[in-house]
Amino acid sequence: INPDECIDCGLCEPECPVDAIYAGDELPDVWQHYAEINAAFYATVAERTEPSGAKCVSTPGVRAFQPGASSVFSDATR
Repeated sequence: INPDECIDCGLCEPECPVDAIYAGDELPDVWQHYAEINAAFYATVAERTEPSGAKCVSTPGVRAFQPGASSVFSDATR
């Protein structure tokens, strides 16, 4: 969810099948790091001029979730 485009309406929260979406002010501290990764991802995407998918966006948080990554909780995501 692009943090610059989100209007905090909350409609996406009940649609998430794994309860991974929180309103900004309700995000548990343990997940705050992922909000920072999300913001960095969208800052990088905004710089791109052609569609290419997440695999072409070089941010540590995205790379950690790619097939073949050693661990989604590697040092790259901390």
